Amino acid sequence: GSAYGSAIPAIMINTPGSPVAVLTALEAKPFVERGEARRAMSLAYSASFVGGVLAVLALMLLTLPLANVAKNFGSAEFAMLALAALVLVVVGHGGRRVEATAAMAFGLFLATIGIETAFSTQRYTFGLTSLLGGIPLVPLVIGLFAMSEALVQLTAKDVPRPIVQLGGKFFQGFAEVFKYKRTLFGSSIFGIICGIMPGVGEFLAQQVNYVWARKFSSDGHNFGKGAPEGIIVSEATNNSVPPAE
Repeated sequence: GSAYGSAIPAIMINTPGSPVAVLTALEAKPFVERGEARRAMSLAYSASFVGGVLAVLALMLLTLPLANVAKNFGSAEFAMLALAALVLVVVGHGGRRVEATAAMAFGLFLATIGIETAFSTQRYTFGLTSLLGGIPLVPLVIGLFAMSEALVQLTAKDVPRPIVQLGGKFFQGFAEVFKYKRTLFGSSIFGIICGIMPGVGEFLAQQVNYVWARKFSSDGHNFGKGAPEGIIVSEATNNSVPPAE
């Protein structure tokens, strides 16, 4: 519920309610501009529902095997998971690997800010107590989107803006998501697998899955431009991870 709830402001006002709604905001904006906000909402909650139900079923049926997998994870496994995620993000961007590497490096730098856990050494805090705990992901991501949207609104020309039409039906998306069965079930299964792995989390799972879904989808060139599959990937993945964690 909370994961889907963050999609509502992401779709309606282009401001994600949590980091896992960033991709939903990206994909939903063109829907809203086309007057199809209700369709985007319907796609989001339908994909969320399917992903969540599949994850709960997997949890019910695979509890014992999952426990055996989790207890075997140590430092080496966590390190390999992190390395694999970094490699997948770069490789998945295809012709934009330089930009992906630069963005990833900047993100890694931000993650180093604060107190490291091995020797409690302060890194890049500059004597500020507010940075001792690092830069929180939620305020960072939401702030970037909220501030950018606010600046866009402030700098826009002072002319009457058309009223956004909701468009579509609330239950339209439940039928539409099954037109993309491979994306829907593939994203849900990927989210469940990431939920099984300790320490991965829905944000990382969603980002990696989105990159690879865009790469292998026949409609991948429309990802980021209002593709239904983009919303399905985002919502199905982030809602299938928590029940399996």
